Amino acid sequence: MEGPDLGAFSFGLDDLAEAFASLSMFPLFEIAHYILMCQAVRSDSGGLTLSRKHPLANWVCCMLMCSAGGFISSLLLGLPLIGPLSKTPNVLLASAIWYVVFYAPFDIFHKVVTFPPVLMIVYCVKELHRSHTILGGVLKARKVYSSGIIVQICIGIVGGAGSGFMLNFQRLVRGKWSPETNQILHPTVVLKECLISAILFTLPTGVLPINQDQLLLLTGIAMVIVKVTLTVTNVGDPFKPIENVLCMPIFGKAEVMAAEKKKKE
Repeated sequence: MEGPDLGAFSFGLDDLAEAFASLSMFPLFEIAHYILMCQAVRSDSGGLTLSRKHPLANWVCCMLMCSAGGFISSLLLGLPLIGPLSKTPNVLLASAIWYVVFYAPFDIFHKVVTFPPVLMIVYCVKELHRSHTILGGVLKARKVYSSGIIVQICIGIVGGAGSGFMLNFQRLVRGKWSPETNQILHPTVVLKECLISAILFTLPTGVLPINQDQLLLLTGIAMVIVKVTLTVTNVGDPFKPIENVLCMPIFGKAEVMAAEKKKKE
């Protein structure tokens, strides 16, 4: 009896990875991204009130969030800061999503996209989009700094988690400032995923037993699994146990520092 044809399976996986890598993010994946970014502005404290009192400021906040990775990476790489707004179809699509999220009759669009099954689909599409933007950030930085591994990792992180860094600035646009909530002080699961993914994308060819397209596909699948798991369960940060094991011998325990501070006082 002949065994399974693993060669055919490998060929099929290669085709799937290549197809995923060549997928255009516009418009389907971008729509999911824009929905979640506008929803983030809406759900943030005072977001809905702002949309009624100051619609222009509300639109600016949403555009900052929708193109956060592009704005921040352009700033860091010395490229034209206004560059992300040069993509007119993207800006028009993001503006259309902004309008229906905040101003659709009877709030119907908001109710539909926040319906759990629909929201889960949007989350999954967004995570696949995120894997593409991380790789896109790495490749964008590589064109400017071909040997700057740290730069490539940083821009890859910004590409995937730029909205988290932009959150405080868009709050500043609407008159609020909360610097203690920035992602450097409180890194999210998304930021940690982007860091690991960006590092993997910058590894030299041959270090990993898979090619870049396959790595992109596996990264997207892993991010979808993590997002779905965190959404439907009460599981906390999956990286926390590893951090606790590694950080304690390297950096010491925070409780020890706090106790020493109390003794001094």
